Amino acid sequence: MFEQRKQPKYFLILFLSIWLILLLLMSLQSNASSSSDQQQIPNIPDIIIDTDCGQYPDDVTAIAMINSFADQNKTRILAMMANDRYEGIVPVLDAITNYFNRSRIPIGITKDPNAFDSGKNLTWPDYVRENYPHPRFERNDQAENAITLYRRLLAASQDNNVIILSIGFFTNLAELLDTESDEYSPLNGRELIRKKVQKMIAMAGKYPEGKEWNIEKQPKAARKVIEKWPTKIIFAGAETGEHLLCGQNIIQNSRLKNSPVRKAWLISMEQNLTEACFDEIAALIAINGYEPFYRLIYGRMEIQPDGYNIWHESNDDNGNKPTRMAYIKQLTNDQDIINVIDPLLER
Repeated sequence: MFEQRKQPKYFLILFLSIWLILLLLMSLQSNASSSSDQQQIPNIPDIIIDTDCGQYPDDVTAIAMINSFADQNKTRILAMMANDRYEGIVPVLDAITNYFNRSRIPIGITKDPNAFDSGKNLTWPDYVRENYPHPRFERNDQAENAITLYRRLLAASQDNNVIILSIGFFTNLAELLDTESDEYSPLNGRELIRKKVQKMIAMAGKYPEGKEWNIEKQPKAARKVIEKWPTKIIFAGAETGEHLLCGQNIIQNSRLKNSPVRKAWLISMEQNLTEACFDEIAALIAINGYEPFYRLIYGRMEIQPDGYNIWHESNDDNGNKPTRMAYIKQLTNDQDIINVIDPLLER
């Protein structure tokens, strides 16, 4: 009788043991499956941000968006390039990358004495440089030549995997086109770009025609890039952002009181600078693509000596024929776009 009373306990212990072993095996299988899935994720695109990060706050907001995309594993930030040579732009970029916990991202700057110089007293950049840590750079001349950095990074990159986000002048990119082979690559600039760069997204121009800052102030560099760039270029024109009011959420979000992005917007508002979203649109389509908010208008760009740009559509009997270049034209309402951009700023 005694042995018979003990049997149910033995069965219970045996059952629990088997159940625990099964749970352990399922967990191990799940972890192995997860690891296998990660190995099967295709390579994400690399991105280089070429910026004039200065007077207006849209550059720093676009940089915040790219950092959010990088946090989501949608891109890897290869470098930041300064195409404006005002003293302090490199420490400003250093402070921003440091805030986003990406202080190892290389920073290059144009060494062209004819590059645009936004001058002094640039409100929010001055504030960021004076109030946020920039551990690597105190001065512009401490940063690497942007062209050398471009060639070194492109040569080491996977073929057809780099996106260039141009949110400023085309100074660096025009000079890159003219480079010759060096210790990093036997290819000249145009050949290296063709091999490594998937596409360029540029906030530049006004469409179908008009004047816009990034082209107007450096028309020769812009014309060289338009004529010689060997891969796809998609333009976000001034008309795509001048009516959009993004960034209101970070202004009102006190949780972001330590954010240099929020501070840039607050200072810009005090200075009555534009609240429009220009560079943010380029950042959005660089990683998320242009659909469903925009469609592409293919053609070619003509840049006049004074920086006035004219778009010539590539139309034939079948409609707008795809070409190497296109600009985006909005399809949806403004709020649909803002609803995507604004959450990417809250970091």
